[in-house]
Amino acid sequence: YGTSDHSAQVTPPSCAGVVFIAEQNAYGDTDFQKIKTQTFSPAPTAMSATGPESVEQTAAVFPSADSAGKFVKSSQNQWDVCAKSEVGVVLGFENGRGFTLGNVQRQGDVLTVAMASWGGLNGLHACQQALGARANVVVATRTCEEPSVPTYRPGDPVNPGWAVLDAERLARAML
Repeated sequence: YGTSDHSAQVTPPSCAGVVFIAEQNAYGDTDFQKIKTQTFSPAPTAMSATGPESVEQTAAVFPSADSAGKFVKSSQNQWDVCAKSEVGVVLGFENGRGFTLGNVQRQGDVLTVAMASWGGLNGLHACQQALGARANVVVATRTCEEPSVPTYRPGDPVNPGWAVLDAERLARAML
């Protein structure tokens, strides 16, 4: 139920908190008190043509609203550094992908960033990550799905705009 450390799987390592949630490099130097992450992913046979193929959600409790707000601001600064670039992720032996990140958006109390990738073993993916705070609680969400892009050919550029805004909706509901 704590944080994870995927920094060895991400290039550059400082962007691990943008493509994974509940990351040690994002939460490690903060004063969070409790954190819990849940991941939901249907069995391959249960997957449908609509809706996300994976959903992750994290809630972290900080000692004060000020502390939670500082965490969101620090995260926004890190996301901005990583945005509009490609972040490499190794998911297992010889199984990696590069996520092309879009711009970081902030609407009210929620940050979002969309990303897309094409991996030879896993095909197209489009994800959205969201982060926000309410009082002393920070929530982070990530949703991913296989976008329907009928004209895509391997080697074509990917588009973060393919991401569905499910993570943002989930984060707002949690807040």
